[in-house]
Amino acid sequence: MSALHIPHSKTNCVRCLMCLLVHSGFFSIRKIHQLEEEEEEEAYILSPSSRLLLKDDNPNPNLSPLVLMVLYPVLVTPFHLFGDWLRRNDLTAFETAHGVSFWDHGRHNPEFFHLFNEAMDRFEFFGRCRGWDRTSCPDHFRGVPSTEMHSA
Repeated sequence: MSALHIPHSKTNCVRCLMCLLVHSGFFSIRKIHQLEEEEEEEAYILSPSSRLLLKDDNPNPNLSPLVLMVLYPVLVTPFHLFGDWLRRNDLTAFETAHGVSFWDHGRHNPEFFHLFNEAMDRFEFFGRCRGWDRTSCPDHFRGVPSTEMHSA
């Protein structure tokens, strides 16, 4: 905990957050010990699924641009105004939130379209990747229910 430079008064909050992230599958717990005579400690490691969110030094394709796009404030705001959109005549909730269409917003904000294009590129890559299934990547799908339909 000291490596994080978090005030001692907040360490309990960090432990609660990590417990939630472990329960959600973003992290796993591993027992480690530095020296033979030391007691084992718990350490947090990335789960196989959360490794897909790594960027920078990760040579493999990752989903971080897609996650960044989904959480981008310009795209989140329309969801907060969904009720207003239903009562108005705007074509989309995006238009209700920002006064312009999605595409017009992108034309005036190149960084938005850059993020959008990067996210769609990753979405397309993972969508067409033939090896992306339960048999070749079992760790990524552990605990995820199947969506396959089975005949009775």
